[in-house]
Amino acid sequence: CVVLPIVLRAWRATLPPAAGLAEAADASSAGVAPSSERWPPPAWIVLYGIAGFQGLSLEIIWFRLLGVAMKSSAFTFGTLLTIYLAGLGAGAAAGSLLLRRVTRPGRTFLLLQGFVGLYAGASIGALVTLLPSSGVMQGLWSYLAGHEPLDAVSAFAALSAADWSPAVRQFIGLYVVLPAVLVIPPTLAMGASFPLLQKV
Repeated sequence: CVVLPIVLRAWRATLPPAAGLAEAADASSAGVAPSSERWPPPAWIVLYGIAGFQGLSLEIIWFRLLGVAMKSSAFTFGTLLTIYLAGLGAGAAAGSLLLRRVTRPGRTFLLLQGFVGLYAGASIGALVTLLPSSGVMQGLWSYLAGHEPLDAVSAFAALSAADWSPAVRQFIGLYVVLPAVLVIPPTLAMGASFPLLQKV
């Protein structure tokens, strides 16, 4: 909610008025950055702080959500932390590789931060809405209706032995697919934001 107005403001700041298209084209060809790229360093420090607050807030939300889905398993935090840090690292590596192609790193940073919040909210909303009625998630819905948690140790041992039993498929869905769908796209965007902000 905080980042989205900033994204819209930055986007509008990069769009020249209709009467000044020729002047904007001349400024662009001369290498003059749009107004959002020339914000003072304190403004970017505040935005970076907001981005960090957003990232930590989402980590807490995801931990609580996965804690309910995994029924407070001892592996909940380790699973989340692994996927969270892997997404950040992969995003930072991809952002560093593509950095030279980005002509407006400030606007791209703001758009990525807007995507983080929007995707996180939409994915959690979709999960809660579709879970009771979706045939694809019927197994997860049945598991959540029960009391006993999944025996993750036994399921992982069976997975190591290439035994594709229903418990193993449930383990993959619960400990790999669900957290990956929720966490990886936003954390990729978070990681890609770091080199962009350094370029700004």
